[in-house]
Amino acid sequence: MEANWYSGLTPVPRGHDLVFEAYAKGEGVTGQAYLGVLVQARKEEGESRILVMSKCDALQGTNDWTPLRLRCHVPPESTHVWLECGMYGTGKVWFDDLSVKVEERAEEYPPPGANLLENPSFEEGARGWHIFLEGTSVPPLCSTPRGVRDAGGVLRLENRKGTPASAHTGFYQNMCGFSGKKGTLTLSGSIRAQSVTGKAWVDVVAFGTDGSLGFMVTRELVGDTGWEDFRYPVPVDGKWASYMVRLNLEGEGALYVDDLQAVFH
Repeated sequence: MEANWYSGLTPVPRGHDLVFEAYAKGEGVTGQAYLGVLVQARKEEGESRILVMSKCDALQGTNDWTPLRLRCHVPPESTHVWLECGMYGTGKVWFDDLSVKVEERAEEYPPPGANLLENPSFEEGARGWHIFLEGTSVPPLCSTPRGVRDAGGVLRLENRKGTPASAHTGFYQNMCGFSGKKGTLTLSGSIRAQSVTGKAWVDVVAFGTDGSLGFMVTRELVGDTGWEDFRYPVPVDGKWASYMVRLNLEGEGALYVDDLQAVFH
């Protein structure tokens, strides 16, 4: 189950950073509660396309009032910005003291050579990552066990027994601020499949400044495998507003992920 509150932001702060802050309190949240920013571009014929879809660190379980903060870049091509307070799963969430700031980008972004992903090795659980569901309403089992591959943690996603073969679940994280940038975004990491009846993979979804979508897929795994390293260069040619890294699982089984990097040069 998903519940969302949206509010449009006017005027649209094109070419600036947007800082969205609030306090949230949760009671028995089984999924995630979060702040989100959705940036769109509407073409002349009236069709809206997504340029940026960003969310902050998620709130889970039962918590007292907790500050939430989300910063994202609004591309110059934007026509609409939507602020979101949302949750999925079961439980109750309260939001209060919402605020929005428009700021200049103080530093170069994306910073060359830096890992752009939050919590890439899952040492802090699944912080910074958000679940998506397609073809099912049942979220995957998620854990971050230690000692599976080395002394550190890894992410383990498992679709339960009886999950339809067409069910597509996983985690994602968005990276914005690429409008007008040129270079290469290199995605790398390690993955492992366990009893996967469909397929497991990591991919990148690119959101174009003209509203187009691009999909770049790394190696796909099926059945049972050992740990496999991957390294995938994604071209950045100035026409993409943001990129989304997704960890994907179809059908039954489990996907293990570790040591992710997304580096721009």
